[in-house]
Amino acid sequence: MRRALQRRVVAGAIALAVGAVVPGTQAHAAVKPTNAELERAEELYDNGRALFAEGSYDAASTAFERAYGLSGNLDMLYNAALAYDRAGRFDEAIDALDRYRALAPAAERAALDERKRSLQTRRDKQRQDAETTAAEPEGPPPPPVVATPADAPPPRSPRRVRPPTWTMLGVGVAGAVVGTVLGATSLARSRSARPGCTDGAGPLLCGDDVADAARSSRPLAIGADVAFAIAGAGAIAFVALLALDLRRARRAGASTAITAAPRGLSLAF
Repeated sequence: MRRALQRRVVAGAIALAVGAVVPGTQAHAAVKPTNAELERAEELYDNGRALFAEGSYDAASTAFERAYGLSGNLDMLYNAALAYDRAGRFDEAIDALDRYRALAPAAERAALDERKRSLQTRRDKQRQDAETTAAEPEGPPPPPVVATPADAPPPRSPRRVRPPTWTMLGVGVAGAVVGTVLGATSLARSRSARPGCTDGAGPLLCGDDVADAARSSRPLAIGADVAFAIAGAGAIAFVALLALDLRRARRAGASTAITAAPRGLSLAF
């Protein structure tokens, strides 16, 4: 999310031109968020996401608004609008959506306008229902609003390990297999040649019938050592790349995204 927050800071430059229309955006253009503010904004985003998931929409909207105030990330405004909507606070949802729309790409405006009209329609119905209820005797409370799959935040994408990481694992395993085969072959040939060799004052003396086996055992042993060295290097590279992949996946899991019509606007966690 931090990269997304930093990327959204550039929206502050636009806010200088529209600050009179969108309250609160001019402050983001004047001062670039500090690292501490971005970290706090990320914490608030995580809080808002958790609160949204458990149905605490009022608290979630507060967390997203505070995250926007610290970072200037426009995505947080849209998240706040969604939380206000789910809490039935339609006026505040419309206000947050208007602030987001003022700085959103032109391609999103049609979808944002449609969502605003939906909010206005439900706000008017809410007011009519409140007036009707005030004029009638009190009855049983209305059923609670149940989250629908379309509005619920989609699940986080699974963590993925990149192909180069698996390649290093394959190199390590292949090196270990080759080293084992070469080592075993070298040892077998050395043992088969030993009965036909004699230890003298100088180098080992072997008969003609076992000389080839004795000579070939040494290159095989060297090859086994090289293969085991490659296996060790592959294993070390695999562990390092795996740690990097998991770290990148964990950071990517905290990012937020906005998708526009015709796919529709949604909050992604």
